Amino acid sequence: MQIDNFADPDDATGYMRGPEYSEDAVGPAFDPEAMLAARRSGSAVEDLTCRSWA
Repeated sequence: MQIDNFADPDDATGYMRGPEYSEDAVGPAFDPEAMLAARRSGSAVEDLTCRSWA
């Protein structure tokens, strides 16, 4: 699953030309069940979609 998480398309393009994306274009793995559980327990969407690539 992939989502664009940038307010502006130019920001997305800039990110995809940057070092983090070059090192790992696929991005972090995630557990959808854990994400759903976090959302159901009150985590904000912003907290779940703005995590670090590290």
